[in-house]
Amino acid sequence: MEERSLLEEKKDWTKRAVLDAAKRVFFQKGYLNTTINEIATKARVSNGAIYLYFKSKDDLYLSLMMPALEEFRQALNDLERKLNDDPHMNGRTLIMGFLEVFKRVYRYDPDGIRIAQTFQIGNLTSKMTEETRQEIISYAKMNRRIARRVISKAIRKNLIKNTNPAKLFDVLSGTFFGILQLEESKLRATQKNYIFSTLEYAYLCLADHFCTGRNRS
Repeated sequence: MEERSLLEEKKDWTKRAVLDAAKRVFFQKGYLNTTINEIATKARVSNGAIYLYFKSKDDLYLSLMMPALEEFRQALNDLERKLNDDPHMNGRTLIMGFLEVFKRVYRYDPDGIRIAQTFQIGNLTSKMTEETRQEIISYAKMNRRIARRVISKAIRKNLIKNTNPAKLFDVLSGTFFGILQLEESKLRATQKNYIFSTLEYAYLCLADHFCTGRNRS
């Protein structure tokens, strides 16, 4: 029993080491220029050890994004439950609730957020296997579907103006990721962190625009 426990601990340590090394190499060299051999060298394991846990470079890259994608889904589900159960929720609370969803995921897995951003900007789906590409698309569609459903419910409740739910979600997510990228860049240069305060200001401006009159405060 004890030997099996030690073996499991070693497996867990190896997998964590591979994931940590993969993050560093992917950030440094990019997805296309990274090789399994480089990740193995950084993790101080053999190539074969990596293939015990991950089928391919695609599978490893996807594994780095999955925790953030799953946390995002759970956070959206929590926001939807709050919309369903809280009779006092107003439009501003809902819009700021979306900000809290993004902040929750960012706090949970900031590297996962950055990897997902790199993935989107780099248009890497065409370079991946069909299986990996479809899995990523499936998770993205699921999360967008939940977000659109939440916005549609808010429109029916007259919490926010009648608008296109998909486009509004694009505005909310684009605002978050755009400001995050800008403020992280400024943070590296100035050591001054205005990420969340700038995001809050931006989302309050969005709330003023999209909320109906009685739901702005």
